[in-house]
Amino acid sequence: MKNNQLPFFLFLLMFCSLFSCNSDSEIQNISEAETSIQVSKANFSDALRIWNKPENFKDSTIKTNEKILEKRLAYIEPYAKDLLLAEGKSINLIKTYTIEKTFKEALKYYFKKN
Repeated sequence: MKNNQLPFFLFLLMFCSLFSCNSDSEIQNISEAETSIQVSKANFSDALRIWNKPENFKDSTIKTNEKILEKRLAYIEPYAKDLLLAEGKSINLIKTYTIEKTFKEALKYYFKKN
């Protein structure tokens, strides 16, 4: 290798190593995001199993089906929000949702990719 080619070779080597590091970092970020989504979906799935049994939410103080539904929605809301966040929805947008809309949006994501 000639002396005048050495700086170019070093530049090329440095550029390639930086590019590969960025690719590895991007792959790791994608992998972590996918893992987060899978964990959120699994947690939401577990919450749905409990949600699907209204008797889990009955007690002596609750007299109407509407109150049972409110209690069920309050139970599942954090799992639904977590799934929406993992899927990329902004927290500010989620804050504008009602409990019912949060649940419906989470169901869309859950069944879309499940």
